[in-house]
Amino acid sequence: MAFAAETFDAIISIGSFEMIGEERPHALSEMIRVAKKGA
Repeated sequence: MAFAAETFDAIISIGSFEMIGEERPHALSEMIRVAKKGA
């Protein structure tokens, strides 16, 4: 993702995370990276 770390208060994934396939670990790490601490 082209966002800085700790940018968002929340990450919402509705129906798309299941379709990512083998890239899920990378996608999840990126979601965690861009979420603010405690989000």
